Amino acid sequence: MDVNAQFSYPFCFFGKDLNTYADATGDRNLIHLDDNIAQSFGFKSRIVHGMLAGSVFSKVFGTLWPGTGTIYLEQSMKFLRPLYLNTEYLATFEVIEIQPKNKAVIKTQIVCKGKADVLIDGIARIKFP
Repeated sequence: MDVNAQFSYPFCFFGKDLNTYADATGDRNLIHLDDNIAQSFGFKSRIVHGMLAGSVFSKVFGTLWPGTGTIYLEQSMKFLRPLYLNTEYLATFEVIEIQPKNKAVIKTQIVCKGKADVLIDGIARIKFP
């Protein structure tokens, strides 16, 4: 892992993902589960739970890049725009600092695939193998 190294991961969420997340966490806020309620709050349809969307970062770190053995130490996230179901997104990663003892600071973002608008912006700290 080197400074400026980059990785990206395409993904999409479906209704079953929101229901499973709601069951697992107890977060049953209806803006995530009911289109009419979400629309009454100004969204075009129900929105993905922010922490569910952010969990994509954990999936990538632990299984894809750098992969097995990676320890997630810290994550900040700013939720700038909602994510919707059945939409293609891209999680992007860029190493901005390497620290002693195999630690790295990584810029993490989620964008709508094919667009530049950042939906979630953050910084992660990991310990890599």
